[in-house]
Amino acid sequence: MLKKIIYYLLTIAVLASVMWFQQYNKPHYTSQDVLGSSSNLALIIQPEAGEDPIVNVINQAKKDILVEDYLLSDKAVISALEQAQKRNVDVEVMLEQHPFGGGSLNPKTKQELEQAGVKVEWANPTFALTHEKCILIDDNEALILSQNLTAASFKSNREYDIADTNPQDVAEIKNIFIADWQRINFTPTQTNLVISPLTSRPKLETLLNSATKSLEIEMEVIDDKQIESILTTKAKTIPIELILPDMNSDTSNQSQAQLLKNAGVQIHTLKHPYIHAKMIMVDDQRVYVGSINFTTASLDENRELGIIISKPDIVDKINQTFESDWTASKAL
Repeated sequence: MLKKIIYYLLTIAVLASVMWFQQYNKPHYTSQDVLGSSSNLALIIQPEAGEDPIVNVINQAKKDILVEDYLLSDKAVISALEQAQKRNVDVEVMLEQHPFGGGSLNPKTKQELEQAGVKVEWANPTFALTHEKCILIDDNEALILSQNLTAASFKSNREYDIADTNPQDVAEIKNIFIADWQRINFTPTQTNLVISPLTSRPKLETLLNSATKSLEIEMEVIDDKQIESILTTKAKTIPIELILPDMNSDTSNQSQAQLLKNAGVQIHTLKHPYIHAKMIMVDDQRVYVGSINFTTASLDENRELGIIISKPDIVDKINQTFESDWTASKAL
């Protein structure tokens, strides 16, 4: 009996230590850590841009292409990857094996790419989902996407994609890919990248809390209680405008949207284009875009990738797009 008691006490102690480590070993950031990148960046906005910007980058690859993506089914993108393999570019693709609502899309794509000689692996099962959407070209350019590589993403969705040629960012993203491909741990460095499940919560919470004048947000899904708490608190002192998908298209936001509206957040919904973007505009000066939704799973359990930007022309263009969407949308 005494041995059993000691065993149980040791088990509890170990679990408590793990929980303490997870809680207090998280990175902490200040407002200086979320100022954003201001150079070597270009913006792609969907659905206006279509497939060409992404297909053209793939077509220019000379050495290697690394793709880590949640959903890949667009025929033009698949063809471009196959053609790259034919011209002796080393193409490696990592896909989520069990995408929510994805059905047989990724298995079909995996089979087709493998028949063309492309190396394809399922994403690291350590994560609840690999929801990241990224393409690396020749170790010198990374496409950090909010969109999946599907026909609907190009034709029907509001998406913000970033072409990033900052060497530090590209190297970091490649290290993420290698770690996920090899099923090993990855340790982030101090960059403007936002990486789930490692840095996204502290960075995005710091970014939201740093707002002093305004917040403009386009988000597909919101359910995280801590994010909701930050927004309800900030709404007492600054205007917050939030665009969500039309409630008939996505009913998952209804209760959260009502809660935020009651707290003073101005909420609009938009039917077309479908709001698949994940965008946070802070004080009209800095903007986050990427794959991370305001959900607990997206922040804490998935592999996700985004970036914080302060490049004025990109911030201005996203702000203009937001204002256009706000005008076209309807108040909740």
